[in-house]
Amino acid sequence: MQQADIELLRGKTVPAQGHWISGKAINSDQRLSVDSPLDGKPFTTIAAGTTGDVDLAVASARRAFETGVWSKAAPSE
Repeated sequence: MQQADIELLRGKTVPAQGHWISGKAINSDQRLSVDSPLDGKPFTTIAAGTTGDVDLAVASARRAFETGVWSKAAPSE
């Protein structure tokens, strides 16, 4: 990345982000701030995962592994 590219990104914000679990957007009322590595200023927020979110994600990953959706996927996928 060139300095000119960095300057274009400086000050830009990213929309608030949630979790993506089992092909669905999962949001949360609890948020974490993410600071830009360019200037240390906040540039977005992400959903703060709960134990329930983790349980959903682990169960989803387990299903994907056991059914072969993930475990048998080609490396290019």
